[in-house]
Amino acid sequence: MKKTKSNGVMTQQEYSSWIAALMKKTFLTKNEVSDLYGLGLAHVQRLFNQPDTDFVTYIGKRKVAEREKLDAYIRAGKATGI
Repeated sequence: MKKTKSNGVMTQQEYSSWIAALMKKTFLTKNEVSDLYGLGLAHVQRLFNQPDTDFVTYIGKRKVAEREKLDAYIRAGKATGI
């Protein structure tokens, strides 16, 4: 079970719905990337700071990831060893 801010715990069905919703989003925050791909926040932060990443963009002052480009980046094997 995944922890949430509201009641402390998310059921398996709620978690599945959360992941399905993330898979439909165009832009993901660092926390959402961590949840969707099962990566730690420190690893996601390093991914966002890599100079060769074309999936990171800004919405206002926030860095976000374009999900489709991030998928391609991970499938290409570039996200390992960071």
